[in-house]
Amino acid sequence: MNSGMHSAGHLTAVGWVSLALYLAAACCSWRAATACRPPDSTAPSRIWYWLAAMLAVLGFNKIIDLQTLLMHAGHQMAQAVDLQQYRLAFHALFFLGLMLGFAALLAMLLLRRPVAALTFGRRLPLAACGCLLIFAYSALRAASIDHIDQMLRFNLDRIPFLWLVEAGGLVLIMADALRSLRRTA
Repeated sequence: MNSGMHSAGHLTAVGWVSLALYLAAACCSWRAATACRPPDSTAPSRIWYWLAAMLAVLGFNKIIDLQTLLMHAGHQMAQAVDLQQYRLAFHALFFLGLMLGFAALLAMLLLRRPVAALTFGRRLPLAACGCLLIFAYSALRAASIDHIDQMLRFNLDRIPFLWLVEAGGLVLIMADALRSLRRTA
């Protein structure tokens, strides 16, 4: 998938906007966490801290582009041990593993902390929807990077402005963080 984020290893205008949105959403989440009373003892406070940390990491990943570095390393290892003919199978297995990992984390959260998960959805509905949009974008991006879309005879490159799914999720998180700040003020 040509995400429009990088060109020749450098961020494009869309990439810089995405980075700015991630960092703004992380800052808003951090601010919402610190504004919760009493600090660190409420579920929303912990959620906002976790969101701030995850959004900051995802934002900085826009700069370092870790998935591309991992792909190059995997490509070089496959060439070194002569496994290039199995490339598509490895891509499919990696994508399947990634999606199963996400599903396992979600299942673990829902089984171990069902009240916290429901509380998150009820108290912070915009942030919950924003997280789902970011996850959806990440899954589509992973499907494209691993060529799963082409295996299914579908080309995600033909969907214009797919990055707006990610940006929309970030805007929803910021809106809920700002709404939380207004409630605590």
